[in-house]
Amino acid sequence: MGEFVIHDPEKLARLWGERKGKPHMNYDKLSRALRYYYNKHILHKTKGKRFTYKFNLSKLVLVKPPAAPPRPPAQAPSAPPRPPAQAPSAPPRPPAQAPNGPPPASSSSTQRPPPASRSTPPSF
Repeated sequence: MGEFVIHDPEKLARLWGERKGKPHMNYDKLSRALRYYYNKHILHKTKGKRFTYKFNLSKLVLVKPPAAPPRPPAQAPSAPPRPPAQAPSAPPRPPAQAPNGPPPASSSSTQRPPPASRSTPPSF
């Protein structure tokens, strides 16, 4: 139990290099990393069998994934939320006029009307 064989060491090293973001990974470099686990007594090379390793299950610490946060209790479907009540707005004021009369018509003095108020808030 806990024994495994690496059938294609170069492919394993390439895949491990992709996973770790190391594009130049090869089996020589990967085997150096495996020897680190020999010294920690987590992994052992099986004698007489090439590319065969065995986990020391007594030293192996199984990591339990974090628990998912609790979900809020389910609620019965209700009417869609209403937008907050707004005070009625005053009608827009006409532009101020000079005492000598209305300003001459030009494209730079025209004003845009205020944007129409929305009855519902924007959705994102």
